[in-house]
Amino acid sequence: MLSNSLLKFAASEHWQVYKEDACVFGTVNGYCITASTSDALTTFFVPVAGIAPENLIELTVWLEKTRFPLVLINYEMTDNFMAIRAKDTAFSGTAAQMKHFLDILTEKLDELDIDPDVCAICGLPADHRALYVGLFCHIHADCIHKVGIDFTNPKRDVHSNAVSEMELLLLNDANDALADEELPEEPSLDENADSLSGSNTVESAPLIEDSNIISATAVTSGVVTTLPFSDEIDPSSTPSDGEEADDSSEEPTPSGKNDTPEPVPEERLLELAEPFMPYEEAFLSDLAALIAIPSVQGKEEEGAPFGQEPKRALETFLSMAERMGFHTVNVDNVAGYAEMGSGDEMVACVCHLDVVPAGSGWNQDPWELIRDGDTISGRGVIDDKGPALACLYAMKTLKDDDHFAPKRRIRLIVGTNEESGSQCLAHYGRFEEIPVAGFTPDARFPAVYAEKGIAHLRLTMKRHSEDAIKEASAGSAVNMVPGSCEVLLKDGTPITYQGQMAHASAPELGINAIAEAMDALATMFEKDGRQDAFVDFFNTVLGRETDGQSIGFAFCDETGATTVNAGLLSIDENEAALSLDIRYSAHLDYEEAKTRLVAIVEPFDVDVFWESHVSPLYLPKTSPLIRALMDTYTELTGTSGEPLTMGGGTYARTLPNICAFGSVFPGQPEVAHQANEHVKIAELLAGARLYQEALKRLANWE
Repeated sequence: MLSNSLLKFAASEHWQVYKEDACVFGTVNGYCITASTSDALTTFFVPVAGIAPENLIELTVWLEKTRFPLVLINYEMTDNFMAIRAKDTAFSGTAAQMKHFLDILTEKLDELDIDPDVCAICGLPADHRALYVGLFCHIHADCIHKVGIDFTNPKRDVHSNAVSEMELLLLNDANDALADEELPEEPSLDENADSLSGSNTVESAPLIEDSNIISATAVTSGVVTTLPFSDEIDPSSTPSDGEEADDSSEEPTPSGKNDTPEPVPEERLLELAEPFMPYEEAFLSDLAALIAIPSVQGKEEEGAPFGQEPKRALETFLSMAERMGFHTVNVDNVAGYAEMGSGDEMVACVCHLDVVPAGSGWNQDPWELIRDGDTISGRGVIDDKGPALACLYAMKTLKDDDHFAPKRRIRLIVGTNEESGSQCLAHYGRFEEIPVAGFTPDARFPAVYAEKGIAHLRLTMKRHSEDAIKEASAGSAVNMVPGSCEVLLKDGTPITYQGQMAHASAPELGINAIAEAMDALATMFEKDGRQDAFVDFFNTVLGRETDGQSIGFAFCDETGATTVNAGLLSIDENEAALSLDIRYSAHLDYEEAKTRLVAIVEPFDVDVFWESHVSPLYLPKTSPLIRALMDTYTELTGTSGEPLTMGGGTYARTLPNICAFGSVFPGQPEVAHQANEHVKIAELLAGARLYQEALKRLANWE
């Protein structure tokens, strides 16, 4: 039985259906594709005959890298066909989402020079398209009797015209994120028919011409029909009487690759950093003064809306800017700025001086700047005090350049509440001037054109007398993967479970101590007969998942897959409270997902409190700002790459006309929010050179 989402997609793309409910087939960007569903899995079959050995390797590497963001379950290649499987729910029932997935796939095939018009058996150009052993492809009529070249066998003899037997290359058994999940049975490629191209000679079958599509299948009873589909499908969710599926209410899903930028060679980084080397000693001294301030959000006080330490960091930074000769303004102790130049318009770099809590696992005092060779460490060196200071020194070099006459003012805006909601910049935006263009160095290079939506929520459950846990606590911030979880059982036994901290935008890079604790406790309670309702709830609804599948938030688009982090846990005798950080894909229907989540947790008597929400950010890749920053990056680094998307949230959501640009270079590890946060000095100074050039160009933008 074909799924409703696949039927809707097929109708919208004018695909055809084979034997009513066996499969659908058609083309996407010229590539022949067959699709079917079985046990909640959607499988796409694509011919890849003619693929070069080196491109076969590159394709498998790409599939490995993208299997998580594309929410793939598994994939395999054999006999010149590739099969890719995903949960049908990954497409959220929308034709546009399925089309977007296939656009990404076919664009990669085109990039690898895989010709869509070659015969699936011999790999040479073919005019006719056919269903061959149930799979849609280009084929020569006389090739169905031949043994062809198995291009998907990486050990093939490229000088041979035939292979003697079918060889199955199983590339990946399961998505790592779903490794512990028992997957439903799904037919493999060699089970899809008696044989596939390039392996064995099939029995002769009549060629049936039908609108330039021929059937060369070994299943002679099969016929090709067009939509509508079988009456067995729910008519309320599929087109009827040949009508197209109505996607007018769906948000458009942009297409395009999000290629990983190539790393900047170390010698090039050193060249970029060289103009700022004379400032290195002063730069590190200033940075040490900022790192020494534990500017984690504290208790609101008079004159210090976000606590005394963020206020002190702001005052310290502005005093550094004043020392360099900038005009500075403190905006009600929540934000501030340093400015240079003149003009009616203003461009800006926007940074933050607050940091997340230090957390556990450090090998040093997190509030001390430590230098080890060419590397420095301390809380905030990369997120975001180091980049903020790099922007300040970049502006200093522009101010000291007598030959630089900007058409616009240049402003460095700093906030003190970015890690806890960005109310600081919201306040700034209500009372201060908005830049006409700018960037925030709070992500990765090159430019970031899209950011996921972010929702923070709290789940609460009343405690019961029979629950085995007396107290428990974990986490220091909802946007961090907790590194430890403390549990006290009612029998007086204290237990500490360890994890590994990471940023909530990439929870799969960490080990969630709450999940570790709940899993271990469930095993313990099963053995000794104890029970705890919260443990049962957590392991049923969340467990070790990071994609939101079990709470109704799983989705994937060009901004990546939804991520879910259980960041904070508090259990006492009255209540268990769990805080979640959800980073959802830009084109997910957020309100529908909220409704699904509430319905899922309701049977467990769990209350849901939606504490904060920031909508996704999306700027066209072709926008002038993205183009200007990309040109700056590629010209100065000598590398190429596409604009990025990200799961983290930056000031770009709060302040108009800016996007994230830096500060982590491609290929460097993501250490923000982690213990032993560190960065190479040359990378910070190379970033300063890029910020200098970007501000110069934006200030004189026509």
